[in-house]
Amino acid sequence: MKDSKPCSLPADMHRRSILKSIAGVAAAGALHPSLEGFAQPAGELAAMIGKITPIPAALATYELVEFKVPINGAGFEKLSPYRTTELALDAEITLPSGKTMRVPGFHSQDYAANESWAAPVDGSMGWRIRFSGPEPGVYKGKVELRVRGKLAASRELPSFTLAKSKNHGIIRVSRTAPRYLEFEDGAGYFPVGQDVCWTTDVTKSIPGAICAAETLPWDKAYARWFGRMGQSGATWARVFMKESFFIDAGEPWQWELEKAWRLDQVLEMARQNNINICLCFNPERSDEGTAYKGSMDIFRASNTAWGRLLASQHLKYDQFFLNPLTREMYRDKIRYVVARWGYSTNIFSWEFWNEIESVEPNEGIYAWMREMTAYLRSVDPWHHLIKSSGHHEWSPEFWGQDNGDLNDVHPYFGWAGWEGTQNLGSFLPEFSSGVYATGRPFIVGETGIAREVTTPLGLAGDLADKDTTCFHVHEALWGGLFAGAVGSGMVWWWDEHVDLHNGYFRFRAIANFVADIQFNHENFARGVTAAVSSDELRLFELNGRRTRLLWLRHRDLSWYGLAVEKKVLNPIAPASLTLSGIAPGTYRVEYWSPEEGKLIRSAEIVSKTSSLEVPLPEIRSELALKVRPTKPLAP
Repeated sequence: MKDSKPCSLPADMHRRSILKSIAGVAAAGALHPSLEGFAQPAGELAAMIGKITPIPAALATYELVEFKVPINGAGFEKLSPYRTTELALDAEITLPSGKTMRVPGFHSQDYAANESWAAPVDGSMGWRIRFSGPEPGVYKGKVELRVRGKLAASRELPSFTLAKSKNHGIIRVSRTAPRYLEFEDGAGYFPVGQDVCWTTDVTKSIPGAICAAETLPWDKAYARWFGRMGQSGATWARVFMKESFFIDAGEPWQWELEKAWRLDQVLEMARQNNINICLCFNPERSDEGTAYKGSMDIFRASNTAWGRLLASQHLKYDQFFLNPLTREMYRDKIRYVVARWGYSTNIFSWEFWNEIESVEPNEGIYAWMREMTAYLRSVDPWHHLIKSSGHHEWSPEFWGQDNGDLNDVHPYFGWAGWEGTQNLGSFLPEFSSGVYATGRPFIVGETGIAREVTTPLGLAGDLADKDTTCFHVHEALWGGLFAGAVGSGMVWWWDEHVDLHNGYFRFRAIANFVADIQFNHENFARGVTAAVSSDELRLFELNGRRTRLLWLRHRDLSWYGLAVEKKVLNPIAPASLTLSGIAPGTYRVEYWSPEEGKLIRSAEIVSKTSSLEVPLPEIRSELALKVRPTKPLAP
């Protein structure tokens, strides 16, 4: 469906009241935090929670359980349901084990899909509680409404019983292999995927951008991308809330509910296709000399919540990270996001800001990050991962525990140079060395060919267009694996490269290879314990507790060599691989085609010493190996 203009809704009463209050105070001078940004409503407030109604659901562990919570009362006309200091609804839910979870509620409106817009459903506006529970059994609880911080009403939540499901639960950092991830029930998770941050119409709106991909409305776009990714073994995607799901594009403390409803639909599409979403709240940046120059103006503009809030205080954007009111409203945005979507086990991680070090001016940015990270942890009862987002190869200021659970790097041909990046398979491990050395889990959250950048070799977009087989996507996926990241490298240009050239088979190849590898038990480390007898091969290695993974590549193999230079590779004669530091015994060696994601053959090789000699076949381009012990050598 196409974007629609804002509908005339009952919530407009809140909007008009907010604007009137802000305008009245601003006319008398700059807002002061003690005024809380709004005029105080006259008269006493009376509140009552009506009969709570459960919405039919599967009633199983880790699946959505939702309740409608009617709030009746008088004197609420000038209170915002999106501002916690005004109104806050919470549920305190007791698990079968006796543990409790405090779950924030949210104000919502249902919509129905129409041919060209989303139509609001009459009578559906109101408060909701969304929950998912980790334990089978009977759940009980209560709902509490606070008005200006004081308890105004409470009511018992209808009890419900959850059966045990096959859902693995929330994604965590592994308890036994802290460089890798696992689900709450202990099942391992190695994400394979790509960024799908916005729809093609946004790409085409960038000044000077040329995009050959088909323009699709948001719903059809994500149905197509997620469907094709899921069928190809991809299990990860990164989505920006802006533009299609940008809830804070209107007035202060007045979220765009139709945009939030859109994200509901996208999360359901992700669930149906077994894809976990890294949800990025803000992508604004202020780069000079790139196609993204000036995108920070979204906060300066008068027609956004942030611009209006700052303007009401006679402030400019340079106060965004410092201003008490903008910080308060951002905390309330976080609370709303958690309340509405935190139940979902398909949330891979939260991410505040894409490449936040590119935001200028950034006074107060480090304290802001620490504050928002601490607040998010305090209001998310499911404790989803929080991902920092730094595109530099060295960003220690964003790599600490105070900034999240998972770190990030973004290596690109063009933005990270043009020589080493001609071979992304080799470059990703090199670029990631700094964050790898910290010992913390990290992800190559973006990588690929920076289409807008002009290099000595030509415009990067022109070079990318020559790679019609998406070989740089293959290199990026495998480069992330052998960089020691928690998952594959996550490629950019999902629309005008992967989808345009139908490169989804690249996901299937690496997904097949890693399918039986328990990363959360192996705790792989990058190694240099292997040696190959041919200097025509590049060798990459990961050493686990039981398994060794090796990637051997023709010295001249690269996306640039194949796509641009049209190199014809001479086969490399049979050679040998020596693995050192192993225990004597019998080992199973699997020979894989990385491009096809197929097992070529396997062999059992016996070692009577601390090294293992592995014969290599003729290699025309590349070869991947899995080496595992089958049994120790008999005494």
